[in-house]
Amino acid sequence: MATLNPKAEINFQTLDQMA
Repeated sequence: MATLNPKAEINFQTLDQMA
C-alpha cells in the first residue's frame, strides 16, 4: 500500500509488520 503521505505510509507498514 502506497500513500501520498510518507508518515501515513510508514505507519501502515509498521502496523502491517506488527500484524
